[in-house]
Amino acid sequence: MHKWAEGRGFRIERAIYHGPQILWLQGGGLLARQDRIAILIVIRQPRLRDEAAEVTTAPPSRGLVTSPIATAGPLFVESPFECQVGDTIILEGGEKILVRP
Repeated sequence: MHKWAEGRGFRIERAIYHGPQILWLQGGGLLARQDRIAILIVIRQPRLRDEAAEVTTAPPSRGLVTSPIATAGPLFVESPFECQVGDTIILEGGEKILVRP
């Protein structure tokens, strides 16, 4: 992770690590602050304990990542994506992820 960050001009300091923040983004968006990166890991939808323990293949989740174009002012480029359980998504500062319910 440190090598990846250094290659993109970020510096990770252990002193500012705030630990994981866990949220369930079923629909809507998440914006990475300009001075941060966000690491998202796709997990299976939570189930009640009483539900059957059947293992089923979930359809891929779909969404959109918007990235700022640094030299062009308030312009963004949009990139659609599909992801499966276990995929990792990294947002750099100013990027936003939008997922469909």
